[in-house]
Amino acid sequence: MDALGPGRTYLRDRGVHVTDRYLAVDGYRWPIADLTELWTARPVDRLADRATLNALFTAPLALALMAWAPPALCIGYATVAVTAAVVAHRARPKPYEMWGAYLGTRVLLFRTTDQSFYGRVSRALVRARERATPS
Repeated sequence: MDALGPGRTYLRDRGVHVTDRYLAVDGYRWPIADLTELWTARPVDRLADRATLNALFTAPLALALMAWAPPALCIGYATVAVTAAVVAHRARPKPYEMWGAYLGTRVLLFRTTDQSFYGRVSRALVRARERATPS
């Protein structure tokens, strides 16, 4: 039988397939035995962070300018800045990324914004690696 044949399946969902022999994600396949140093990353969303910084600086400034500008304009501007920051963080949640070393090279194995699904994939990989490693 092929070394990367079917094997025991731990997870098969949303384009991710984890067996005791390999991890396959959207057409890419990595043998479990060759994956080492798995880790999680939560990359920064620069757009959401810039919207937050904008709100932190412009909202108080707009409220301070109420003495010289129409209050409705200042409050409106502050509201828009804060709303943009909230929408940016809600609409663009930070993804969960699983990275690993494959034959000595760092590779992005999997990425999702669904925390529950990420946990399922992580647990399936842990079980597959435990079974692939003889005790």
